Amino acid sequence: MISSQHKASGLRDPVPQPTAKIASDSDGSSRLSSPGGTAPRFPAGEHEWEALRPVIEELYVTRNLPLRGVVHHIRTEYGFKARHVMRTPAFERMYKTRLTRWGMRKSSEAKAVQSTRLGRQVARQIGGGSRSSTPGSIAIYAPSTRLLMHESRTASYLDAALRGFRSFNVSWAETDPRWREISRYKSDSLSVQQFPLKDNLRMATSYLESGDYPAGGRFLRLAFLAIEEVLMDDHISSATDLFVACPLMIFKLQQPLRDEIIKAYSKYLYQQSSIIRKAHPIAAVARSLHEAASVGGMQRVISVISKLVRLQYDTYVRLRGLDVASANKLSVYAHGVQDRDLQLQSMGNFMTIARQASAELGEDNIDARVLWGVALTLRADLELFDDTFRKAAERLCTTCAKMYKCYREKPPEIWVYDYYENWIYRSGHFLLMKYWLAKGGLDQVIEHSRAAVQLNGAPDGVWKMFAAAVEKLLRARGLLGEADRLAERRRELDMTPEVREALEKEEASELSVIANQRTSIKEEKGTDEEDTDDEDAFKTVSV
Repeated sequence: MISSQHKASGLRDPVPQPTAKIASDSDGSSRLSSPGGTAPRFPAGEHEWEALRPVIEELYVTRNLPLRGVVHHIRTEYGFKARHVMRTPAFERMYKTRLTRWGMRKSSEAKAVQSTRLGRQVARQIGGGSRSSTPGSIAIYAPSTRLLMHESRTASYLDAALRGFRSFNVSWAETDPRWREISRYKSDSLSVQQFPLKDNLRMATSYLESGDYPAGGRFLRLAFLAIEEVLMDDHISSATDLFVACPLMIFKLQQPLRDEIIKAYSKYLYQQSSIIRKAHPIAAVARSLHEAASVGGMQRVISVISKLVRLQYDTYVRLRGLDVASANKLSVYAHGVQDRDLQLQSMGNFMTIARQASAELGEDNIDARVLWGVALTLRADLELFDDTFRKAAERLCTTCAKMYKCYREKPPEIWVYDYYENWIYRSGHFLLMKYWLAKGGLDQVIEHSRAAVQLNGAPDGVWKMFAAAVEKLLRARGLLGEADRLAERRRELDMTPEVREALEKEEASELSVIANQRTSIKEEKGTDEEDTDDEDAFKTVSV
């Protein structure tokens, strides 16, 4: 029975306490009465099974007790045994027949905490072990592996990833000043350190899409080398890039290349996170992503990403309401997978925030212009082109016609706004390019495509992003001559001396490893012995 202390605390006993055995009332119905000291017996008929039905449902369905635990509890507490209890298939069939008839199904999620506690108790009872209790609380039992909490390893990893990712988001938002002090009209990614991961991966996927596999492979290698550096950063946006933005870039590729690269990416990410962030929630998310890629390829990875994005979006909205930081989380995913419902929701979010920013900060304020640019980008994805769209895009171009130069060399408070101006200017022309493609104005398409990739000074991440997007759009619409000229210019600018140096070092390192491996193999085969003309010896050395 439950102690008075338990009742006062509102806690429930791990299992329903038996107070009776089955007896018949005068009206023929069945009830439970005290079992006394009688030996266990088989249920006599349908009326006794029906009397046990609510108890079995509480144990098996509500509290998620394993079938063996249900049988053990009914036998010891109510005095009913299953037929041939020691023969597992027999008693399982006996109870499973009843469960099927009653429509009872096992739940892997219901009452998870109570289920764990109860499973441990039953394991100790069946195994004949002892239990230890803590005063003022329900008994704590030794761990047991008898209770399966998830339907598969993939589900278990995903559950751990979501729990850890939520804790990471809440902890970061509550403690990191970079998020707490930022304006609601600015993205939280502005305060993150700039890494070459996304730029290199974007160029890799662009070259692979166009069929230039050697160049795509080189930039893919550079992207993988940057993963370790991003993992060491403690900003939440760095983790979002690893688990959301980068996989969505790979998602744009065609099969089977898409599955092959996501499997390699997730495997390397999991390996590095296990080393660098072993006890951090990031490692759990990386493990779940790798498991999903191994089991179901990109399709399963997208399912995991959608849950991560929804979790992060809901967490941000609950903590601070709808702002740019929360809206960005949803729009990146919606834009990447082209989910129309999410695109409409994201567009509505940014239209709302953009209007609020324009009213509060002014129509031509740089932060308000950025929000209008994002809203128009989402509107273009939905192909909602009209005069209002064209006028808003033209205003983006005229507002930020000034180009910036080498913004990375300037202090952060300056280059952030130069970055914005650069992005808005190129974005406005790119949106007008899409508008005139829809309206059939090819001359305007070429004019705005060239303006979108205009370059003063060295290329930066924004230029590379729009150059890849413009080339892809030109090829899709059959403007191959213009696309080829842009592709040639991209190759010249992308393969900078720094990039060549990094690739040469990596290739030299790999060649050195291969040479050492070959030397070791030759030494094991005994190639230092005197050469002979014997054919068998020649084959051995060759191998």
